[in-house]
Amino acid sequence: MSAAPVCLAVDVGTSGVRAALVSLDGEVVRTTRRPRGDVGGRSFDAAALWNVVSACLRDVCSEGPEPAAIGVAAHVGAVLADAAFEPVGPGAGWADTTGIELSADLDLYRAGRPAAGGGLGPFAAAHERTRAADARPIAHALSPTGYLVARLTEEATADRTNAAYSFLLDVRTGGWQTDRIASLGLAPSMFPRLAAGTEVVGTVTARATRETGLRRGTPVVAGGPDGSVGAAAIIGGHPRIADISGTTDVLVKLVDRPPDGGPLVVNPFLDGRRWTVGGSTGLTGGALEHWARLLGFDDAAGAVSALGDAVGRTGRPPLIAGPELTGARFPRWDASARGILTGLSTEHDATDIVHAVAEGGAFVVREGLEILGTEGFDVVVAGGATRSRTLVRIRAAALGREMLVPERADSTLLGAAMLAAVGAGAIGSLDDAQARMGPAMTRVDPRPESVAGYEERYRTWLEAVRGD
Repeated sequence: MSAAPVCLAVDVGTSGVRAALVSLDGEVVRTTRRPRGDVGGRSFDAAALWNVVSACLRDVCSEGPEPAAIGVAAHVGAVLADAAFEPVGPGAGWADTTGIELSADLDLYRAGRPAAGGGLGPFAAAHERTRAADARPIAHALSPTGYLVARLTEEATADRTNAAYSFLLDVRTGGWQTDRIASLGLAPSMFPRLAAGTEVVGTVTARATRETGLRRGTPVVAGGPDGSVGAAAIIGGHPRIADISGTTDVLVKLVDRPPDGGPLVVNPFLDGRRWTVGGSTGLTGGALEHWARLLGFDDAAGAVSALGDAVGRTGRPPLIAGPELTGARFPRWDASARGILTGLSTEHDATDIVHAVAEGGAFVVREGLEILGTEGFDVVVAGGATRSRTLVRIRAAALGREMLVPERADSTLLGAAMLAAVGAGAIGSLDDAQARMGPAMTRVDPRPESVAGYEERYRTWLEAVRGD
């Protein structure tokens, strides 16, 4: 092992995979990124994903020190696999709602979910009810994180945060709901051993060494969902609410005890001792990307660049955009919701639409923050949106409050490295890891004139998207 230990972090997003070697002081020593060919939130090819991850691991570990441990973070979803951890059929992404008709067999209170939706449990049950008699049997029902960890270790495990997205975990006791698994007609053996995100659940096998170039025997922790792992990198022991902005925005508030109900998603925290409340919104950054391409831009970054420094777009009639193209999640939970664009006239151009969609994504976050309650808490906005000065300014004005922005946008990579560092025994706890490895923060204040204008814009937006 190197005199200066590093941990290997993997971050699987909807559009790409990143891997990095990260020091115990939070320095990214070496990093790589590869795009995914199956971009989208509904379905993906799990075997193809493993090939992209393997290539990233070979890239990042071809030089430099050997990692002390490996942490994996990935979007939520489902992968059904056979006994050899080979996928059976396509994987389900975070937007997949397969099996939602089976919600009567779910206990939403115990699952910590305010509304029925897609998830690993319903997805597996729907697959089993339609599986042909001669089809390969399902041995393991896994999250994308759990699938990648299994390909590295040949061990079936589930971190409890990802397990909560199956709708079959009792989030308050931390165990599987065996009665609900049976009511869905599923075998309890399909659902793996549960672990905290920081727990070492196996080591890199000889097969994985051949496929990735990693050292055989390297410890691998259970990992977690990308939003929760990114939040861990910026919350620590601070009174903070994390907003991880990507294809969706994930709002995370750390609590010592789970609430009794309401519109909040309740998850066990990655350290196995606490809980988080909040939830993933509908499309925010993903809607911006979609609209940018429809309008002829190469991508969202190019569209935002065309905005310049404009915030508020004064001098033109206001546009209202609801970004939830695939349904609303936290805080309104309406799977039938679709995006809207109102107020469009010949006075508007493509950049006005881009601005309205960016604004709409920020308003979705503001609506969620009002449900969470922010008194006594700092709001930290991290993730893709923070790579753009213009988006940061729009976000601050739309939220109408000061916010903290990490000086680096790779919070999920840092969080995965923190999980690995704790699992390796190099750092005592996730709070200690955040204090040592976490990014420095910059305070961003909205301009007073922007806040005044945005109060009315936000209320108008609420009326439009809620249909009030």
